[in-house]
Amino acid sequence: MSSLKDPISASSQNTPLSLQSSKKSRKTLNYGNSNSTGKSSLNTGNKKSGKTISPSLKANQNFTNSADLVEILAGNDNVLVLPKKTENNTKEIPLTKSSFMDGYSQNIWSLSNIPCPSAFKDTDMMVPPIAFNERKRLKYALKFKNDPIWINKLKEINRIALKAVKHYQMTGCSISIITEKKQIIKHKINLNLSECSRFISLDAHTILSKDFLVIQDCKSDWRTNGNPLIKGYPFVRFYAGVPLKLETENEGIVNVGCLSIFDEMPHDNINEESIKYLLNLANKLMALFDKNNKQKEKISKKKLNSSEGDQHIVQQKKIELQNIIGRATSSNNNFNLIFEKDGSGTSYTPNHHLFINCNILKEKQSQISGSTEIRKLLENVTNSKKAALKFSKFILKRYGFDYVAIIELRTTQKFGIGSKYCPKKNKFKLEDFKHIDKLVCMGKRTLKSRILGGYGSDIENISIQYNKLLYESTESEFGLIYNKDFEDDKDDFLFNNAMFMPFARLNSELERKISITSADFENNEILKDLPSLSLSSSPSPHSINKNDIKNLGSRNYSNSKSPTSELKQVDLMCFSGCFLISCFSLNKNKVNDMKTDLINDIFADTCIYKSMYSFQ
Repeated sequence: MSSLKDPISASSQNTPLSLQSSKKSRKTLNYGNSNSTGKSSLNTGNKKSGKTISPSLKANQNFTNSADLVEILAGNDNVLVLPKKTENNTKEIPLTKSSFMDGYSQNIWSLSNIPCPSAFKDTDMMVPPIAFNERKRLKYALKFKNDPIWINKLKEINRIALKAVKHYQMTGCSISIITEKKQIIKHKINLNLSECSRFISLDAHTILSKDFLVIQDCKSDWRTNGNPLIKGYPFVRFYAGVPLKLETENEGIVNVGCLSIFDEMPHDNINEESIKYLLNLANKLMALFDKNNKQKEKISKKKLNSSEGDQHIVQQKKIELQNIIGRATSSNNNFNLIFEKDGSGTSYTPNHHLFINCNILKEKQSQISGSTEIRKLLENVTNSKKAALKFSKFILKRYGFDYVAIIELRTTQKFGIGSKYCPKKNKFKLEDFKHIDKLVCMGKRTLKSRILGGYGSDIENISIQYNKLLYESTESEFGLIYNKDFEDDKDDFLFNNAMFMPFARLNSELERKISITSADFENNEILKDLPSLSLSSSPSPHSINKNDIKNLGSRNYSNSKSPTSELKQVDLMCFSGCFLISCFSLNKNKVNDMKTDLINDIFADTCIYKSMYSFQ
């Protein structure tokens, strides 16, 4: 995604955010058995004995307590029939700070030119959010920070930094690592800082960008104009940074740090083309570490153990010495050292430039970071269903709803395509497919859903029916708010108010209906047995949702073209899915599009829950 037009404007084209799996999860979510009507095949529980209420009694009835709901649900086999969407009973959920920050942290946006969203209209500085894969990223960032190459390859690293400064004619350069709370500056040119808080770090924004971050004038950018690094030393006006991407063996690429240049004057001559030189320097820097890691693998365990023993002796003697003379007031090697004995035994670097009110910055971050109680609540919960139940209960009690549920929605649809346009794979991502316009819809979309976990005072073990509203919620930008239309006799939903908010959208995948082997791909023999697809024999195409195409910007999806009769047909199944948090209330004014603070807090809490488990 090259711009922020889509996620910021509620009226813009919907481009759902990709979800990346978290290492924290011990359990993968599977949607199980469901029928084509969308009714989940969960255990519906026992009806209340001796008392059955006809589902027709729910029409035009305004319930005031959960006991009435339980009786109605029991009489309807514990099936909650969702309402149909109309112009009068549904509105789209507006953009909130937490939903914007969730997208900002996904590494799918190019962050250089970000217009200020309405939710941030009164802000003078944006605290960078935590990366979507923060747990995994921190693990490798700490290893990268402590790598001995920062000392062993100091000349090569300095040469890279100097090249960056000279090429772009900038004031200075820094190479830094982003840890949990700080930006640690490992190498610098013309910069009298060794670290700064992550709250004010510009590099902490860069590691969230899809490619790079260029801010031509930091005083004019809504994210940085109130930043202490811009208002005070080092008085940054122009900033350009590229992430340091570390390739891992089993966990993909993680952004551990940043190579950045800065100047005291704004610049408008750095663009996507000219930033390539800085990207190349970052690649050379990471190549040094890759080469060093390969060399370290050749060291014998005996030598490594001996080295660790020597380091332990040196560290022990250092501590003994510091206990005697105190700690140094500077880490620089000069003769003007003053030692203070305060018991800490560590040195520090004095900094007279930055005076930061961390309480204010923490308050800014807390608006979008969610409640810390959720991590404590779910810390030792390994079962995904139990986690969904506990989290639903937390949301219900914290915000006063009558029923809260985590709902999983899966969609399946059949397509056909000419064989020459189909990749030589059995399964591939829709967003990576180059011939989307050649796909022909061959069947209706099938919707399946289940309640992963839900909580209400006496409401339990229910299933849901009529999944179209759930799907329409995923089609919208941030979800839908339902308010019962009391003037509509057909609007007989049990609850007066509800909110359906997607929080984890899964990447759509195309899969061959008939799998073939790699030998078939190589010999191309499989094409002989495939049927031809002619214009006259193919069914009329159904409408195809643009949401099935992830992050493809303005590319049009055409379903009017069919492969010619000269091509062989390949049948494909398209699978996609989404997880939603759904909050139901008997109070008709519990949630509306004006209560953005409530919506923001619920989504922020849900993002913490999402970060702790893998949704796929």
